[in-house]
Amino acid sequence: MLNTRLRLERLIEGNSSWTGEQSRKNFEVVLQLTTPGEPLKSRLLLHPLAPEAGGDPAHGGGKFWKSQTDPEWQMLADWVRHANPAAPSRLNSGEFANDRCARF
Repeated sequence: MLNTRLRLERLIEGNSSWTGEQSRKNFEVVLQLTTPGEPLKSRLLLHPLAPEAGGDPAHGGGKFWKSQTDPEWQMLADWVRHANPAAPSRLNSGEFANDRCARF
């Protein structure tokens, strides 16, 4: 069994995307791996980052980013960096699914 904290909802058979409810649940899982405003303290960004780039050397789930300059890493870091934990939650409304940079 794979031991990971990033367990996303399974797609419903025949679907190519998650439902609104599944997206909300996935978002909540991802939030638990972030430290709002601090990308370099967020497990979401550190675990899959190569150790020589500042990533977690003990993470056994694979390294997806060789550096912090990777465009995908930068996009997620920017999202975490500008996250506002004091903003009203929209998780239950489903509104976050349409927001490119959901605030939490």
